[in-house]
Amino acid sequence: MAELKMPRLDPVMEEGRIVEWLKKEGDDVSKGETVLVVEGEKTTFEVESPYTGKLVKILKRSGEVVKVGEAIAVIEEAEAPSPPSKVKPRIRIKASPIAKKLAKELGISLEEVEGTGPGGRITKEDVLKYAKEHGIAIPAIAPKAEVIEEKVKRVPFAGVR
Repeated sequence: MAELKMPRLDPVMEEGRIVEWLKKEGDDVSKGETVLVVEGEKTTFEVESPYTGKLVKILKRSGEVVKVGEAIAVIEEAEAPSPPSKVKPRIRIKASPIAKKLAKELGISLEEVEGTGPGGRITKEDVLKYAKEHGIAIPAIAPKAEVIEEKVKRVPFAGVR
């Protein structure tokens, strides 16, 4: 159980008036979620929950004036979810950028491809070989576009006009 205390919302604030509770007792709250509105000497502020859990009890009601640091609510903190029992360690796969792109386009997991490049690096040829061995269709590569050069007339720069 954790207490939600009246925060100091500006440097000169000594007490604040609770304007409105945005959550009711029994509601779930997330860390950073707005729980209530407090009025200081100069303005109103939205107060966020510093915890994730359930708002168990509201100690101070709307309209009450509360000193800074005084408990205004009780939040039952949610237990952190336990990590999955079998976590597969993430291994860095060395592959060339073109091999990564080609494998993604063909839907091939690089973990299944054996690298023959320097240091076991996966190359484009390794991905193509894997695709051929497993009957994965390789799309035809479009020929490069032909570049047509036009004659350019150069005009000497005559200065600023």
